[in-house]
Amino acid sequence: MQIIISALHFPWRDISDCLAVAREELRLDGVELSLHESFQHPHSTRQELLLLPTLLSNGETTVDAHIWEDLPQLGVTVGTARLQEWVTLCGQVGITGIILHGGSHPEQRVGLGIMRAILENVLGQAESLHVELKLENHYPYNYHDAHELFSEAWEFTELFAALDSPSLQACFDTGHAHMGRDWRPLLDAMGTRLSHIHLADNDGMG
Repeated sequence: MQIIISALHFPWRDISDCLAVAREELRLDGVELSLHESFQHPHSTRQELLLLPTLLSNGETTVDAHIWEDLPQLGVTVGTARLQEWVTLCGQVGITGIILHGGSHPEQRVGLGIMRAILENVLGQAESLHVELKLENHYPYNYHDAHELFSEAWEFTELFAALDSPSLQACFDTGHAHMGRDWRPLLDAMGTRLSHIHLADNDGMG
């Protein structure tokens, strides 16, 4: 088991410093970078990402990345293209795991269908580049009418039954799961696809 920390949760100057703090000061195995279309801190810049292959050449540090796209809101065509861009970039710089949210949609079944289509379109590319897509559970669907997808066990069960790819994995967020209360079925649904855990604490309210 490896323990890594989100790059959003500690101060750092540049990507080299980010990896050094995580590895040498915090004594962890690596970092989860934040990728955003702005490419500005506190997210990683393009220039920093291009340095990663050299910085990771010794194989001592694990680097995953978190993206923040609301893919169902973009629709199948644009959402597919956006996710393909992130997968390509990560494959080029040596990031082998992308944590992503299932997004939101005012019609749950419609949103789930859009997300399934996007993933189906991208998984072949992810497999070829050896990049895992780690789908994270989120807030309950009715929380503040945010309509976040993938908080319930059945959503993961249906998706994993439909898309049998080694590049489709799950990220279990303990804070989000606590808000949904009944988290054990969610873990069961993730099963052997569970490859990433976000440890977070909250009062079950947000």
